[in-house]
Amino acid sequence: MGVRIRSIAKKRWKLAGAFTSLMFFGGVAWVGTDRVVSSIFESLRPELEEELSIPLGHPLKLGAYRGLRPWGLAIGQSEILKGPNDDSTGTFSS
Repeated sequence: MGVRIRSIAKKRWKLAGAFTSLMFFGGVAWVGTDRVVSSIFESLRPELEEELSIPLGHPLKLGAYRGLRPWGLAIGQSEILKGPNDDSTGTFSS
């Protein structure tokens, strides 16, 4: 009986260690990916603003990068600026 209890305790510690390692390395991977996406977003921001402005017919100013989310990435408040044909504007977040 004593051997079996030690064996179960060992398995629990191994499982706890594996779970802790998975959480740690998952967090490190998430932070690393977030930083890479942030730098890519910042470098592509002018091109994105230009490409998205064409179908809108108004200049677009994208907000600051706010981080990676499970459903995508978050950006701060963005603005649709005055266009060449009208003075309408707008802001939106997320």
